Amino acid sequence: MSNVRVYLPTVLILFGILCLIAAGIGADQSRHDVRFPQSSYNAGRVSSGKWIRHVFQIKNLTLHQITVEALPECGCTTLTNPGPVKAMRTATVGAYVDTSGMEKGYHSTEIDVGLSDSSRTWCKKLYISFESE
Repeated sequence: MSNVRVYLPTVLILFGILCLIAAGIGADQSRHDVRFPQSSYNAGRVSSGKWIRHVFQIKNLTLHQITVEALPECGCTTLTNPGPVKAMRTATVGAYVDTSGMEKGYHSTEIDVGLSDSSRTWCKKLYISFESE
C-alpha cells in the first residue's frame, strides 16, 4: 500500500503533462503573432498640397514566413509593400498621402494590410488622420 502512495502522485503528474501536450499547450502558439507597434498615425495640421509620409512597422514574431500586401482606401494614398517577411524579422509599410485638392477640415485614410502564411490569411487595418488647412 505504501508503494501506491509513493507512485500515485508521480503517475498523476505525468498524466497531467501528457494531457496538456495533447491539448496543444506545448504547440506553436505564435503562428499568427504578427504585431504592429503603431496602427494609427495623426499627422496633425497639414497645408493642402503637402505630402504626408509615415512608415508602419510590422514585426513577424512567428516561426514562419508571412506575405504582406497593403492596399489603400483611396487614390490619394500610395504604399510600399514589403512582400515576404521572414520569421522573427521586422519589415515596414511606407504610406504617402497626397493632400492636394482636399478641403479644409479633418481627414482620415484607411489602409488594409493583408497577411498570410502557409495556412491562413487575415487582415489588419491601419489609419492616417490629419487636418487640412
